[in-house]
Amino acid sequence: MFLKILMDQALGHHREGRLADAAGLYREILKGNPAHRDARHMLGVIYAQTTREDEGRALLAGVVDDAPDDALARVNYGNVLNALRLYPEALAQFDAALAIAPDHAEAQQMRGKTLHILERYDEALAAYDHARAIEPGNAMAWSYRGVVLQNLKRLDEALEAFQKARALAPGLAEAALNESFCHLLKGDFARGLPLYEMRKQMPQPFEARSYQQPLWTGREDINGKILFCYIEQGLGDAIQFYRYVRFAVDRGAKVVLSVQDPLVRLLSGAEPQITVIGARDVPDHFDFHIPLPSIPLAVGMTLSTIPAPDHYLTAEPDRVARWKARLGDYGYRVGIAWRGREMLLGEEGKSFPLAAAAPLMQIPGARLIALQKNAGTEQLADLPPGMMVEHFDDFDDGPDAFLDTAAIMAHCDLVISADSSPAHLAGALGRPCWVALKHVPDWRWLLDRADSPWYPNTRLFRQPRAGDWRSVFEEMATAGSRRP
Repeated sequence: MFLKILMDQALGHHREGRLADAAGLYREILKGNPAHRDARHMLGVIYAQTTREDEGRALLAGVVDDAPDDALARVNYGNVLNALRLYPEALAQFDAALAIAPDHAEAQQMRGKTLHILERYDEALAAYDHARAIEPGNAMAWSYRGVVLQNLKRLDEALEAFQKARALAPGLAEAALNESFCHLLKGDFARGLPLYEMRKQMPQPFEARSYQQPLWTGREDINGKILFCYIEQGLGDAIQFYRYVRFAVDRGAKVVLSVQDPLVRLLSGAEPQITVIGARDVPDHFDFHIPLPSIPLAVGMTLSTIPAPDHYLTAEPDRVARWKARLGDYGYRVGIAWRGREMLLGEEGKSFPLAAAAPLMQIPGARLIALQKNAGTEQLADLPPGMMVEHFDDFDDGPDAFLDTAAIMAHCDLVISADSSPAHLAGALGRPCWVALKHVPDWRWLLDRADSPWYPNTRLFRQPRAGDWRSVFEEMATAGSRRP
């Protein structure tokens, strides 16, 4: 009876989002009865919810072993496997759950999400439709459906799905944000940018800050005022949107910009009128604040008014000189970065396998020079015959990201990048850059064009169909072989 009372209390805390309190009670129950399946199950769910996925996986695997016919346990186990990026294993759990309970809406929905991540879009769409048939009012299934329709390039249908999701759940930030991406992808900034503000209502990786000072909306006079700007997202976003601080400077503001610590040194020398500080730093005094990606809305940006200077960042001269000595001046130097961040649904497929770039070796005199750090570098050990990629283990080893990368890029005849931060760095440096894009890319690259409105020296190469990197790099190899 005592354990039942504790379990009821723990479940109450769990439902209210008091995860630490709930986890403490689950652990107390397990001290009294280590085999208590429900406590193990729910503690595993909490571990999955609090980035302790490995511990959650161990607990939920044991629950599934003990109760193989528990469909909910299989769904939760599949969710933690998804969090660990073990997608085929996760899919097997969702399939097993549906074999037990064919009308399990969450199993269908999460099966669709896993298929989506695996870029099996038609199957994902069918799974989402099954989930909607079971629960017609499931707003999240409608939103997921819209994302997969967007990846199938059925944009009008995608917008209808997002709008249906928002009608069912007006407070669902994810649906509004997904709709914004679809409008922006079409180049409709007037509709897309206001909805893009819903990113502030999202959980991580987006960051919503709150200050007593008013938000600058573009309507307030900031002449002679201190405007505190800050980045919310990835390194590439910081580099891309940095250009917009100039709008505030031109309106007479003194700007203090907070960026990720590794970017402080890179950005500090770009605009002497802008004070650049670290991610956790806040100025002692400021009059207005604004997230960096919100400035385009504040200034009424349209597709035709994107500021696109030849360059707005510069590599450090002494570092450029050091890398000149290390790289030498022979061959056609091609810097290459192949893996980027893929954190949100819809971002899958932004990276390409390094081996897929083997056709680049057909470019006369080509020297491939790796610009990849950490994740993805293991692919250097498994290259196809005839493919060579030079790699320097010690570049960008210090606390400042991209300083060496920028210097290496200064000596590259060409930079080739996945849809990741090196593409934005090359563009901001004004270096010739080719970006390899998935069939339906991130919104900022728009649709069906080979140029970029953000970076004049960048050329876009797009998959003709989902997953087809071979065609992308064969086209690049042909273009590189025709260079003057």
